[in-house]
Amino acid sequence: RRPGGPPPPSPAAASRDRARRAALPFLPMGVPSAWLQVALALPDADGIRLRSPAAASLAAHAIDPTLFGVAAPALDGLPRPKRANGELEDFARLPADARLVELCSGDGALATALRARFPSRCARALIAALASGPLTDAAQQALRELADPFVLEQAGAVLVGRGARAGLLGLWRGDLGLPSGLKPLLRGARQGRLALAHALAGRRDPGSLHALADLLVDDVAEVRRAAGESLAATAGDRVSYDAEWPRSRRFLAAERVRAMHNRAP
Repeated sequence: RRPGGPPPPSPAAASRDRARRAALPFLPMGVPSAWLQVALALPDADGIRLRSPAAASLAAHAIDPTLFGVAAPALDGLPRPKRANGELEDFARLPADARLVELCSGDGALATALRARFPSRCARALIAALASGPLTDAAQQALRELADPFVLEQAGAVLVGRGARAGLLGLWRGDLGLPSGLKPLLRGARQGRLALAHALAGRRDPGSLHALADLLVDDVAEVRRAAGESLAATAGDRVSYDAEWPRSRRFLAAERVRAMHNRAP
């Protein structure tokens, strides 16, 4: 410690910080673990929690009712749920798809537990609902949390069949690579290319980088400008680019973007 500097964090504070950082990457996936739910309720150095203790307690208990039988310092700040048995114990079997979609959508404890314990069954029900028409906001968010590459491809097939390919953008999480269902947008209408250009911001998987490179040399200036903004969010100042450059110079920038995934981080 330097003279006059801040004191080092206590072991307990450092442990809480590690737990919070471990839970953060799971936020887009709905945090499908009781202990990760607990970690979200731990305060940081400024006392800020990513989830309220009450909500985290209910969600963690719904996922694993045995959790509060364990003696752990992390549980000390959480209120104990009033019911002893878990919410999933009320189900002798899972309901039919339409009802399951209702139950597994939203951020309530039961919905969180259903998605954590029965992700494939919930995803299948949500895909079936998607085939019938647009999902509610809560159902779309639930499907987004569950959309691993396989589920995302299934959703893409449904949306393509409905003529709503661009709707796949709303289900595409940042931790997933470019799904095959979005690639035709690169050759489609301007609005689809524009939406894809915006959605590529910060994505560094090879498919996304190649798509971004294509959009940097798009014939429409509006699309190129959106791609340039996404490039800045993805690469910072490592790749210079201006949407008004001559095509030859834009092409060289695009080639640099295509090569980015081959470089060491």
